[in-house]
Amino acid sequence: MRGAHLLWLGITIVTMVLASLAIWDLGAEAPILAGLMTALVIANCESIVISGNAAGIVDSLCVIAVWCFLRERFVWLGVLSLAMGLLVKPHNTGLIWMCFLLSGGVLRKRALQTLMVTTTLGAPCIFWVYHQSPDWPQGLRNNIAVFSEHGGLADPGPACTTANGPGILTNLQAIFSLLRDDPHFYNTATYAACILLFFVWMFVVWRNERTQGTFLVSLAVSSSLSMLPLYHRIYDAKLLLLTIPACTVVWAKNKILRWFALLLNLAALLATADLPQAVLIGEANHLRSTSVVNSRISAAAIDAFPAPLSVALITLFYLGLGLTHSISLRSRK
Repeated sequence: MRGAHLLWLGITIVTMVLASLAIWDLGAEAPILAGLMTALVIANCESIVISGNAAGIVDSLCVIAVWCFLRERFVWLGVLSLAMGLLVKPHNTGLIWMCFLLSGGVLRKRALQTLMVTTTLGAPCIFWVYHQSPDWPQGLRNNIAVFSEHGGLADPGPACTTANGPGILTNLQAIFSLLRDDPHFYNTATYAACILLFFVWMFVVWRNERTQGTFLVSLAVSSSLSMLPLYHRIYDAKLLLLTIPACTVVWAKNKILRWFALLLNLAALLATADLPQAVLIGEANHLRSTSVVNSRISAAAIDAFPAPLSVALITLFYLGLGLTHSISLRSRK
């Protein structure tokens, strides 16, 4: 077991280092800025290393695949990396794959190749699982129901038993639950908002011109939007590495919005980082130690708000940027 643990830890660290180098290269529009922001993310990955969560490998493989496809090098590695990401955590990597699919041209070809590999590798696994445990879907639903019940480990409401630390959620349910701690309300509100954002994003990717700059902006929306509708924690949000190249594009080409883009990116990266979370945890725990009701509500807000709110804001920013470009492009035609 110790050998398996060390092997998994080694793969996690190696893939994360390769992913950080890939982002640094993709952020060539402003390499110093890209390097500093990437270093910020990598320096705050303690929770992934300690927990051994698969998000560390999956998010890194996704970033590596993006680099391979955009640089047109080691394409086979990119296809295999993205396929592995889709198999292990499709709710992290699905929108990234769809971004390639909707972009057309050679990128759509890479998406279809990835789908073929994913199907080839995944079908036998699904068959084997059904053979060994035919009732696994019901078991999965029961597991989710238990952990999502009021006060459970996956409860997005203020009563969550892991309401701080690496347990911080990035999905919008964590925000809407502070308005009304009712699953029917916060799930409905979250899905409605995310479906709207999803269709706008599809329009932007489909209609925009096929340049690397516009694709990087669409990719930034894919990575941040992935964190909003479904259960995700801050270790999943390392996928926000894919927003850094888009930030460097804005920094280099848009003097009006460059500082705004940088501040939003830094806010999202800091809100989902381990060390800043430790500071917020201390403040929230101090408030919880008081007997004042408002203090406890404030503590829940400190825990719940920064991560999903910053991820939502960066999604809206890059989506608005892409939509504005798409509309202006269409008007010129």
